[in-house]
Amino acid sequence: MGGEFKAGIAVTGFITGSVIGGIAAVLTARRPGDDVRRELYVKYAEKRKRLEDLRDEIRLESARIEDEYLEARAKIEAQLEEIDKLAVQAAHENDQKA
Repeated sequence: MGGEFKAGIAVTGFITGSVIGGIAAVLTARRPGDDVRRELYVKYAEKRKRLEDLRDEIRLESARIEDEYLEARAKIEAQLEEIDKLAVQAAHENDQKA
């Protein structure tokens, strides 16, 4: 789980760096302002869409992980209850023998 979180941070950092680098490259190019602004907007829209897609993927994955956690927790709680019952039975049987 921690590795997936770090990977998500790395992907976000990569995308952010790409956006900043793209903006810097476009701003330093020798072209008319309208062309630069148009290209910046197109790149911004593409990156924004990609970030929204990543956000949606992260939400789906976190929901899946939460479901797995809740399922595992329920199984463990059920097993602990069974162990408690067996322990109480064993204690009663031991008391009856004594």
